Amino acid sequence: MADLIEKSQKISAQTDGAFDITIGALTHLWRSKLADDQMPNRRSIRRSKKSMGADLLILHEKESKIKIAKDNVRLDFGGIGKGYIGDQVGKNLEEQGINSYLIDMGGDLICGNAPPDQDGWLVRIPWLDHLIQIANGAIATSGPDYQFFVHKGVQYAHIIDPKTGWGVKDIFSTTVIAPEGWIADALASACAIMLPEKSLSVLENYNAVGVLGIRGELYASDKFDAYIVKK
Repeated sequence: MADLIEKSQKISAQTDGAFDITIGALTHLWRSKLADDQMPNRRSIRRSKKSMGADLLILHEKESKIKIAKDNVRLDFGGIGKGYIGDQVGKNLEEQGINSYLIDMGGDLICGNAPPDQDGWLVRIPWLDHLIQIANGAIATSGPDYQFFVHKGVQYAHIIDPKTGWGVKDIFSTTVIAPEGWIADALASACAIMLPEKSLSVLENYNAVGVLGIRGELYASDKFDAYIVKK
């Protein structure tokens, strides 16, 4: 838990809070309201946002202790948990001598060595209709294809922007390729919230690449094409 929180806090700092695991009160509010076919009002959103903020988590690394500085803080690892778990499964396989593997965490893929006689694992990105090849890395996609809601004719993704308290709009999808699953998972979500220029800068800081479909435009890292096998 301490390791996961430490990684989450680093991502939060790099993304200026676009990624924030203290968003739990807000995501719980939206899930509960949408389950009843309702929309949360502005007052309840403001109240939930008061229980958010990376500064509310104080991590003592040496003792592996975590202090929560305010009541009613709820943690939500939905934006990083699958990738992190996939990384741990991969490490477990490697400890058993299994180095060639592909782990599917429901939209997040963690890859070990390439299959026998192959240069990498072939993965299709449906929203781009691209086939990419990857080995010893991870890939994650976020977007409103399966989880979204419509309010007053506007479609919002399930990805909540911590600053506005609402789901992001004007996004088609984001795909990130990174050295580890937790990085790909977290940045795929964060890149759906940040401005494209900021997203591409953060991706470079983590030795990751990505392609972003935002506001009808396509933005891609310079090195993303190197992974494409067939367009």
